[in-house]
Amino acid sequence: MKRNHDNAVGISREEILNINSSAIIFDMHIDPLVQATLFGYEIEKEHSLDWKPEFWKNRWAWVLFREIVYHDCNNPLFNHVDLFRMRRGGYNGAAFGMVCSPDATDILINIFSTLDIFEKMDIEVDAETIGENFEKSGLSKWLAAIWTSNKGALANQLAKFHELVKDESFIQAKTPEDVYQAKEDSKIAGFPGVEGVHCLQGSQEEQFRQIETLFNDGGVRYITLHHLTGNDAGECGYCPLAPTDEETCLKEFGKQVVRKMHQVGMMVDLAHTNKGGILDACAVQDRLNEEIRKINPGEEHLSIPLIASHTACRAAFEEINSNNGIKLEDYSLRKQHAYFRGLHEASISAIARTGGVIGVMLSPFSLRGEHKGGLEDVAKHVLKIKEIIDDDTECAFKGEDCIAFGSDFDGWIPSIPTGMKDASSLGLLTEALLKAKLHSDVIKKMYGQNFLRAWGDALKAAEKLRALGLTGETQK
Repeated sequence: MKRNHDNAVGISREEILNINSSAIIFDMHIDPLVQATLFGYEIEKEHSLDWKPEFWKNRWAWVLFREIVYHDCNNPLFNHVDLFRMRRGGYNGAAFGMVCSPDATDILINIFSTLDIFEKMDIEVDAETIGENFEKSGLSKWLAAIWTSNKGALANQLAKFHELVKDESFIQAKTPEDVYQAKEDSKIAGFPGVEGVHCLQGSQEEQFRQIETLFNDGGVRYITLHHLTGNDAGECGYCPLAPTDEETCLKEFGKQVVRKMHQVGMMVDLAHTNKGGILDACAVQDRLNEEIRKINPGEEHLSIPLIASHTACRAAFEEINSNNGIKLEDYSLRKQHAYFRGLHEASISAIARTGGVIGVMLSPFSLRGEHKGGLEDVAKHVLKIKEIIDDDTECAFKGEDCIAFGSDFDGWIPSIPTGMKDASSLGLLTEALLKAKLHSDVIKKMYGQNFLRAWGDALKAAEKLRALGLTGETQK
């Protein structure tokens, strides 16, 4: 936060510092654990912007993506966070994402399309042909090897997190109270979160036990229903080369997983789920409330918050592009992909009605469909989400109580907003939000208060469900 902010009209550096120092800042999604497994990235150590992995730690991939394919982007893909830079940015905590690849070829197709590599290399977009080429070239074998070996398995990422807990400046967050304590002790708190229920294996009974184990033993506090592909729960929100049906419902297994997660106290993350799946997931609590009223007719309605940890708003995306003369029907394939990464208005309302929160990403590609964009775009998405919720007459929650922050730092995003270096530059986001006329108290809610409230409510709801004897399976 060394940059001089006094040049911003009406906004002083002291005002920005005061907000960031007094706020509870919790980032709902960062991905350094992935880089720890792929590149030997040590989160507890400070890194310069020109840091590179050792030669035997996949340096070729680091150089290929960061210095060749995306050499003209602002700090592309990763090297955004470590404990030192998080502290300089005012962080008090974060959720550390972990990924589990369902299929190496599918993941390569999705990643390459997300990163715009097909367009840059002038490759015809055909999923079947590209998939065959990946397999023939050996790229699929390379990714599958590192992902299923001890370097890339989900278990290893979890082990990396628990190694981090040994650092004296870091604590594991099992409850929201741990984050507040971390701030008081000038430490950073965090928990692991998993992307995709395809990480669960075996029978439904075994998968339910795995959810409990991840929560109780692994410290995992949220799981997204999907990641880059559909799975047994339902359809993902976007799949670049095989677009999914927006209205496809959550499968029965998906509904049962949501129910089980509610009972355990594991937050359900809808950041990568399609609109139909989001609406179905949010409706699971309606069924639970029907069962509660059968047990105790006088019981008050139980709200169980669901979240979208790192996402964007389609309506804001449209407005940003419309202001630049680009209409929805004229979007390129790349821009369409970015657009569908965000949430539909109905999805935003559904999540807010549960008391849940929506974390806005710091990825220009997801915010406007381009690799270059400023923090004013982040502010526009925050304000639009707030507006959609405030305009929903059936929502009992205000928009300012449902907005949140999920940067997706280190998440292979093509770039971060212009002007930012990394997590240490969070003061610039505060400045952009103030310029957008967001009140300082609302900024503090967005930075962490809202998420911690929703997390606490999810834990209280789980206690209630267990006390009433409602298990993870639908009652007949």
